Amino acid sequence: MSGDEAFSCRVDQRRRRLFDNPDWNGLDYLDVADDQMSLCLHFFDGIPKGLTPDNVRVTGGQRIRDIKVVRVALDPSHDEELDDCLKVTLDRPGDFSTYTLCLLDVPGIDPRFRCLDFSFKTNCPSDVDCGALVRCPPELRTAPDINYLAKDYASFRQLMYDRLALILPEWRERHAPDLCVTLVELLAYAGDYLSYYQDAVATEAYLDTARRRLSIRRHLRLIDYALHEGCNARAFVTVDTDMDFTRASPDDFFFATRSERIDPNAGALIPPELFAEFGQGTQIFEPLGLEGPIVFRAAHSRIAFHDWGDGECCLPIGTTRATLVDPATPGEGGDDESARRLALRPGDYLVFEEVLGPRTGDPADADAAHRHVVRLTRVTPNQDALLDVLLVDVEWSAEDALPFPLCISTRRPAPDCDSVRDVSIARGNVVPVDHGATGIQPLGPVIGRELPGDCACKGSVIEVRREAAAYAPTLDRAPLTFADPILASLSAAALSIRDPRAALPAIRLADGASNWLPRRDLIASGSDDRDFVAEIDDDGFAHLRFGDGRHGRAPDLGSALLATYRSGGGIAGNVGREAIGLLVLRDAIVEGPTITVRNPLAARGGADPEPVAEACLFAPGMIQSRRERAIIADDYAELAAREAPLQGAAAKLRWTGSWHEARVAIDPLRRTESSPDLIGDVTKALERYRRIGHDVVVTEARIVPLRLALHVCVLPHFNRAHIKSALLDIFANRLRMDGTPGFFHPDNWRFGQPVALSQVIAAAMAVDGIETVRVTALQPLDRPGDTSALDTGRLVLRPGEIARLDNDPNYPENGRLEFDMGGGR
Repeated sequence: MSGDEAFSCRVDQRRRRLFDNPDWNGLDYLDVADDQMSLCLHFFDGIPKGLTPDNVRVTGGQRIRDIKVVRVALDPSHDEELDDCLKVTLDRPGDFSTYTLCLLDVPGIDPRFRCLDFSFKTNCPSDVDCGALVRCPPELRTAPDINYLAKDYASFRQLMYDRLALILPEWRERHAPDLCVTLVELLAYAGDYLSYYQDAVATEAYLDTARRRLSIRRHLRLIDYALHEGCNARAFVTVDTDMDFTRASPDDFFFATRSERIDPNAGALIPPELFAEFGQGTQIFEPLGLEGPIVFRAAHSRIAFHDWGDGECCLPIGTTRATLVDPATPGEGGDDESARRLALRPGDYLVFEEVLGPRTGDPADADAAHRHVVRLTRVTPNQDALLDVLLVDVEWSAEDALPFPLCISTRRPAPDCDSVRDVSIARGNVVPVDHGATGIQPLGPVIGRELPGDCACKGSVIEVRREAAAYAPTLDRAPLTFADPILASLSAAALSIRDPRAALPAIRLADGASNWLPRRDLIASGSDDRDFVAEIDDDGFAHLRFGDGRHGRAPDLGSALLATYRSGGGIAGNVGREAIGLLVLRDAIVEGPTITVRNPLAARGGADPEPVAEACLFAPGMIQSRRERAIIADDYAELAAREAPLQGAAAKLRWTGSWHEARVAIDPLRRTESSPDLIGDVTKALERYRRIGHDVVVTEARIVPLRLALHVCVLPHFNRAHIKSALLDIFANRLRMDGTPGFFHPDNWRFGQPVALSQVIAAAMAVDGIETVRVTALQPLDRPGDTSALDTGRLVLRPGEIARLDNDPNYPENGRLEFDMGGGR
């Protein structure tokens, strides 16, 4: 440190020249001893010889002045890494001010480094920086007096005119051709644009004022609300063909709605060139969830139900199996198995359709609402040896159970009275499809930008770095298709259930070496995860957002991405039945088959993007309505019913002697008993919500079997047996003959729900032919003498109990139903 206070530089190059200089030397720095009575001086190039106390002087100080040098001696260092120093002993320590030590009459000492400023209190504790203050502060400029309310073109132009009038009073030109006027107007235009940009950013910074869908989507994500972008529709298409033909892959073809521009006589199978020219305005549907070669068989176009030689047959409500007729002749081709023409497999879809009117046998009288699609879970070859017919037994899941009775054969009324067969048939060659057309778009390479490095030593080469610039491509076609993922085990009914908030964009990105996956957000993405987000703007176009290197990986510099995505979605895909009628091949046309394409059922599930106004209205309240932690017993019951397919749950907290235990009883859907897998799933789901110190135990509900006795008085001219049969159907624990749940169906009863006598009587009186009904007994089986229900009008159950009455003679312990029939005949 130099004692020259009139000169200060940021870069000290003179110091470097003094090191190892044989001609010149100087003071490098000094250390103050702990006792503050001695100083240790360090030089650039060794300690000069012959120094005495007269060659060293200490000046400065405020309270303590005139400090004298008592002795000067060499203080050798015993460490090879450290230099020797010159120890200067003083007569007394100094105060807290700054002192200056100078060398006097020492030859070879550089004048810039012959003095050092120091403080005796350097080693004292302090909270402030001990470095020297900057002696060349930046120049303070007085801000001009301008109007900060200027926000548009006119005010900015007037502001510059006023300023120029102050600094250039001789310039008074205001004509447009003048160069200065042109520059003023150009700057006013730029200021107006920047002012608008500033206001736009401030507007989009808050949820209450934001207008762009992209901004609102990100604001809502901060409060854990996902703004959905709609969902595409799904349908089931049947292909009737007069001969078998195969397509190598589901990607080789797609379906489309009929177009007035395409000649109906051209048939349903059309080449891609014809569709590209005349198919504008149609809705495109592509195969969904299919793999490998697709075989369309002529025998699957129309399949008859087997009636075992009987007449006036039907499949009742809730049916989950049927027997189909194989059109092959037994023994044809050598053996029965090789002669079979039906090649149904588990996982195939069938459409059950009423094709004739059950009363008239006329196709025009067929009920179009009697159409149902199922997914096969089991296929078993069979044979009717009596009628010499090859058969196929098919089964499907309970989720796809028939929602209506399906008539198989009937008999015309008088005077014809003849039998009508094949009133309803099954159709194979069913292809599940969803709305959207696939296209390919190159997104272009990731361009870079140059970043200059920092200035280094003199003469060194400055390294210029290149990094990828912001990369946010936009897709050309809109709207981008959003579809929720499917599972291979889904039933036909589950395939039609849609959740727009679970939908993901139907897009794939490839950079030649790897694929990029779409996500709802990048919060959970790692630094090396190739994830991206497709954000939809107000015009429906998708903007792709990639990671920043921390949440998601950024595309590499120079990489070129190829996007394969689908466009189409929303309610536009909810086309009616019989609307899909074209099968378009992506390659050459298939010669030979004559086909008919149709969708027997309307497409369903298409939903438009969520309106931002609606989302802004409901999103803030979702924070309070969604529970994220279980504290009391009711919280555990609510979360269990939310996280698992349950009809309900009940919970209570118990003290075990060491900690609290949350005991949760569950009530499954459509059944009474809970499987171990369901109990395990609920336990796992509640683990993330449980309170610290609470153990979670999930159990089955406590079932209370009942005994119900009714005295029924039947009207004259009504058969008591018929009335009793109707009452047994009403109070059943299963689906009734008309498809509605019985009175004691498990889904009708919940935890703690009382059994009211008025409900029992009202259900019984719904049967035509009953005069009066009286409840003579309503009690739990384990309390035969309990008459409280007859006294109070209802049987009260505890919060964790559920009523049950199966009336099964094989299991009488599950509840009994008794009738005392009187009157009638």
